[in-house]
Amino acid sequence: MKFRLTIGFVLLALFLCIGSIAAEAACTVVCNVEYAVNYGWSEKFKREIDFYTGQELNEATNSYSYEYFVTYALIWFDQDQVAIVKLSRNAIGGADELSVESLLISPVEGVDKSGRTWRFSTPLY
Repeated sequence: MKFRLTIGFVLLALFLCIGSIAAEAACTVVCNVEYAVNYGWSEKFKREIDFYTGQELNEATNSYSYEYFVTYALIWFDQDQVAIVKLSRNAIGGADELSVESLLISPVEGVDKSGRTWRFSTPLY
């Protein structure tokens, strides 16, 4: 009985850790976002974008689906709808605020799993 309680507490602690990682982005930055269309780019829209490294996404999703040292941008459309975009350049030093802001000095593009190309930039551009 004591063994089952210990296992239960360990599993609960593990679940809470994974849930807290998934709930907190490594860095959230307000960006201009646009996506590729037949004639160029869509109209820009401003959105809070969550930036993660592949390592952080793998830990949050308990998978090995993302490249370890690559930077990803998450565009949330609804609570359970997200586009995960693999960026063409990486934030040097991880996905902390300073690294992501330096990444966005010039617009950066990336591709999501459906093949759509996205572009992110700071609201200054």
